[in-house]
Amino acid sequence: MSQEAFQNLSRALHQAEPPAELAQLHDEQLNELAAIVEQVHQHQEQALQQAMEDALSHIPGMLRKSVRRMLFS
Repeated sequence: MSQEAFQNLSRALHQAEPPAELAQLHDEQLNELAAIVEQVHQHQEQALQQAMEDALSHIPGMLRKSVRRMLFS
């Protein structure tokens, strides 16, 4: 296991310390795990964005921008 692969996983976990047991994995496995974690984070972000837009779709268009600013700034 290289330190670089472990650091890639740490970045994918948003700087959280990966469990020590993962040090037993090979570099290729760590890199694959980091890529999967990144994909999950991206999917989660997209789902959250869509949920926010769906929630705001019930508000009349003229008010939507003001409500979005009040809720998310």
